[in-house]
Amino acid sequence: MAGWTDWMTENANGSRQGPVALPSGNSLVAIQVREQSGFGVVDARLGSIVNGQIEYSDWLCHNSNGFIRTAVVLQGIVDSIVGYEQPDFGIVELGLGHDDAMSIEWTTYNHQGMRKTIHFHLDAVKAMECREQPGFGIVDIRFKLR
Repeated sequence: MAGWTDWMTENANGSRQGPVALPSGNSLVAIQVREQSGFGVVDARLGSIVNGQIEYSDWLCHNSNGFIRTAVVLQGIVDSIVGYEQPDFGIVELGLGHDDAMSIEWTTYNHQGMRKTIHFHLDAVKAMECREQPGFGIVDIRFKLR
């Protein structure tokens, strides 16, 4: 299953940003986003446990606007990324699914719009990249798998 997943929203607008790699090649346990009012998710990064603490990748878009929101899974193994895409905003929510996506740890708690899910085998995420569109923030995202 190595290679890139499909794009989450299939929105080809904007420019590609990234990829950023999961720190130290460890298991994905966290995702952080920057949520900006009027735009939705404007930046994102991945986190893994390194020496007993969560270490994060670089930010995808280097956009420091908005508030940092974090989802962490310490019990179980992440097996999906779940997002919400809202017209006129792009991606407004990203969460980590675990236990066959039966449990989801959310970042923004904004569940307005179309729900999109990328499923993968356990412990598979290696990196991510996105499409960023001016005036919208992140409009699409995908993940590189081991």
